[in-house]
Amino acid sequence: MQIALNEAELALQEGEIPVGAVVVRNGSILAQEHNRKEQHSDASAHAEVLAIRMAGKKLNTWRLDGASLYVTTEPCMMCWGAILEARIGRVVYGTPSNSSIKHFSFEQYSLPSLHHIQVIGGVAEEEARNLIQDFFRKLRKNTKQRRGGRVDEGVRLETGNPSAKDGSGVRIPPSPKKAR
Repeated sequence: MQIALNEAELALQEGEIPVGAVVVRNGSILAQEHNRKEQHSDASAHAEVLAIRMAGKKLNTWRLDGASLYVTTEPCMMCWGAILEARIGRVVYGTPSNSSIKHFSFEQYSLPSLHHIQVIGGVAEEEARNLIQDFFRKLRKNTKQRRGGRVDEGVRLETGNPSAKDGSGVRIPPSPKKAR
């Protein structure tokens, strides 16, 4: 987990959300990565997905049977999909996700296809949580400064309309009129 935390620190230095991941099999590190969404301009460039891709390339197979994935934050739904597809046998994560976007929580589901994965949470939880919280605290502070001291609640798009009727700040185009 310490290597995953080191990767998360690298992500932080690069202005990315500080999440790190390491794929290990038979005691050997196959891959280590961190979030690179901003760097790659790719919404799927999560640490887990990048590490799984790298491990697959190293072994020349997408099947990572018997591998363990160490990740600093609980994987999101997309990452769980990649974990399942890669047939990873164990996931060890640091802190649960607190994202406003509802994440898939392994423990909430009882699907036969998931039972082969051993999940261990809370490893180095405090250190992983502090990295994430510090990142978002600084992000909110910078956002507040850019908005002249105003902090908006909810989702706001840069191109959104702050006076939208639904309060979201997202401009919603009018429904097209039906032809008569």
